Amino acid sequence: MRRVVVEQQSWIMKGIWCLPTLIFMALVAGFPLQTQAQRPCPRAFQCVPDAVLTVTFSVSGDTSGCVFNATVNWIIVSTNSIQPTEPFVNQVSTVRATFWVETMRTRSRVGVPKRRCDPDWRLLPMFRLVVASFVALACAFQPTGLAQPIQQPKGDAVIVGAVVDEHHLPVARAQVQAFSAEDVRKASNSSQRLGRSIGSTSTDATGTFRISGLAAGDYAVAAEAIPTFPTGGSVPARVYGPTFYPSTLDVSQAVFVNALDHPAATVQIELVPVTPMRVTGTVISASGRSTEGLDVRLFRSFGGFGTGATLAVVGAKGIFEIPRVPPGAYRLTIEPHASRPGQEGREFVDTMIDVKDHDLDLSLTVGPGASLTGHVVAEPAGAVTTPIGLRVTVNKAHEQFAAGLAIAAAVNGDWSFRMTGLSGSYEFFVSSDRPPPMVVATRVVVDGTSYPAAAGIAFPGGDHDVVIFLAPREAPKPTADNAQTSSALVEQFKNEKVFWKQIDIAKAIAGKHDASVLPQLGDWLGHQDRHIRGNVAFIFAGFGDPRGLQTIADILADRSERPEGQGIPIAPSDGRYRFEQQVAADRYYAAHLLGDLRDPRGIALLVPPLDDPETQSIVPWSLGQIGDKRAIPPLIAALDNDDPSQRVLVIYALEALHAKEAVPRLLTLVNDDRKSRFGALVTVSEAAKAAIAKLQ
Repeated sequence: MRRVVVEQQSWIMKGIWCLPTLIFMALVAGFPLQTQAQRPCPRAFQCVPDAVLTVTFSVSGDTSGCVFNATVNWIIVSTNSIQPTEPFVNQVSTVRATFWVETMRTRSRVGVPKRRCDPDWRLLPMFRLVVASFVALACAFQPTGLAQPIQQPKGDAVIVGAVVDEHHLPVARAQVQAFSAEDVRKASNSSQRLGRSIGSTSTDATGTFRISGLAAGDYAVAAEAIPTFPTGGSVPARVYGPTFYPSTLDVSQAVFVNALDHPAATVQIELVPVTPMRVTGTVISASGRSTEGLDVRLFRSFGGFGTGATLAVVGAKGIFEIPRVPPGAYRLTIEPHASRPGQEGREFVDTMIDVKDHDLDLSLTVGPGASLTGHVVAEPAGAVTTPIGLRVTVNKAHEQFAAGLAIAAAVNGDWSFRMTGLSGSYEFFVSSDRPPPMVVATRVVVDGTSYPAAAGIAFPGGDHDVVIFLAPREAPKPTADNAQTSSALVEQFKNEKVFWKQIDIAKAIAGKHDASVLPQLGDWLGHQDRHIRGNVAFIFAGFGDPRGLQTIADILADRSERPEGQGIPIAPSDGRYRFEQQVAADRYYAAHLLGDLRDPRGIALLVPPLDDPETQSIVPWSLGQIGDKRAIPPLIAALDNDDPSQRVLVIYALEALHAKEAVPRLLTLVNDDRKSRFGALVTVSEAAKAAIAKLQ
C-alpha cells in the first residue's frame, strides 16, 4: 500500500475543546443530577454517583445574531468510584466522557408555548449565560460535540496536509482525524464500524492541518467539512461525506499515511461530494395512541466527534419527512418532546438507519421498550450490609451512536429495583452513596443467562428478570510510591501541582514518620494556593506539629481576598475570577482535610460549619471519619436542618459513628419521604430506617 510522509501547521481552534471542560464543571456544580431536585447539589463532585454521571438541559436565545435552540448532553462514565460522601479529591478516576450538542428548530405547537423547557430542570441564570456563551461559539466556529474521548496520542510523529474540495480550493475549518491502521483493517475486513480516532485537528484558513503527538506508524486520515450533519439548520447546497485520503468515502480504499518525527511531504485530501437523500416514515404506537407531535431526531458520529438534532415532528397522519439527509449511518430516535430515557409511560423507538444512494421510507412502531425487574446480590455475602444508597445505572454499550442518556434506578430496601424504557445493548454499573465499601458490578444474569457487567447486553422489548452481582471495588492506584525515601517523596510533592494528586503524596510522607522533612516544607505553610497550603499542613499535622492543624483551621475561617487557586467547581458565566468562589472551595477542602486527618481535635473546628452552606455537605463525612463520639450530639442537632440531602448525609455519619443514642431522633424521621438530591436519591425515611436497623 502506498505511503507518504507529512509536516504540520498550528491553528487557534485547537484550544476550543477546553470550553466543554469548563462548562461541565459549571453544570455539575449548578445542576441537580436528577430531575426531582429542588436546588443544586450541595457540592460539586460530591453529587457524582459511582461510575456514571448524566447531565442534560435545554437552552435557547439569540446571541450576536446566532439564533439557537439546543439540548446539551453529558455522560461521564468512571472506571473508579466517585462517592458523594467520600469527596472527589480522594476518588479521582479514569473517565470516559460523552458530550454532544443537539440543535433543534424553534417551533410552536397548538397549546404549547414556543419557549418550552422541562419544568423539573431549574437552570440557574448564571449557568444559562455559560451555556449561551458556548453555543454562540459553537455557532461561530461550528465544532461538533465530542461523542467519544479521543485517544490521547503518544509520540513525536506528525501528519501534515491540506484539505480541498473537488475544485481544489482550500477548505477551512475542516475536521481532520487519524485512525490507526489496525482499526482500519478491522473495519475493512468485517461489518464492524470504524471506531474512535487516535488524533485530530482542524484546518486553518488556508486549508492546511497538522496532527501531532502520534506514535510513528501508519494511519488512515479522514476529513469532514464543517458544519457536519445534523445541526438542526438547513443543509448546505453542496454536501461532502467523510473523506479518507486521498479521496474516497470507502475506508477499505483508504491509502495509509506514514507519520514520522520529521516528515518530508504533505498529503492532500480531496473531499468527495455526496447527494442528500429524503428520509420519510410512518409512525404508529403499540398502545394505539396518537403519534402526532413526536420529535424525530438523528444522531451521527464519526471517529471521535458527533452531532445530533431534532429534524422533524410526526404529523397528524403519523408521517414525518426529513428532506435532505447525507449518506451515512445514523441513530434515529422518535420520542415525546422533552421526555427522558427511563421515564414511565414514555413511548419511543430508537434504531439505526443507513442512508445510501436512494431515498428511505420507514415503517416504525413506538412502544415502552424493555423493562427490567431485578435485584442486587453482594458477593461475598455480607460485603455490602444494606441496599440503601445503592443505585443501578445502565449505559449504552456502543458509545459511537449512543445519543441517549443513561438510565438509573435506586435499589429498594429489599434489594430490588425496576427500570423501563431500554432499547439496544447496555453496560451495567452499580454505585453506592456511602462507602465503604466502594462497589462494582461484576456480572449480570438476564433471564437465566450470565454476562459480564461490562458486556453489551441486548434487551429486546418486553419484561426481563435481572440479577446483578456486586463486589467491593479495589481502591484506585495511589499517586505516590511508598517504597520511595522521604526525601524523594518531598521532591515529588513539590513538583506535583494538582492538589488531589498531591494529597496522596502527602499521606505517603506522613506515613513515613520521618519528621526531618518538615524544615524543607516550612515555607510552604504560607503558599498562596490554599489547597496546596492545606496539603502541606496535612503533613505537619500528621507529625503532630501544631502548625499543621492551626493552618487548616485558619483556612477554614479565612474569608479574605486571594489570587485564583484550585478547586473552584464553577466556571464563571462571564469568565471573570471571583474570590468568593475560591474562598468557598478552599474552606470546603479544609473541612475535608480534617476528615482525612482523623484527629479528634478537628471536632471543635467542624461543628460550627455544620450549618454553613459552603461546608455543610462535607462536614458530616469528616466527623464520621474522625470517629469520635463527641461529634454525635451536634450531628443529632443537625437533623433539625429541614433539607433532605443534609439529613441523609448526617444520618450516614451517625451510622458510621455507631450512634445508638441517635435512634430516638431517627425514629421521628421514618415518615419523611422526601428524596435527597444526590446518588441514589435516597429518602430521609429510607436512610433513617436503615440506620435504625443497624444501630439497634
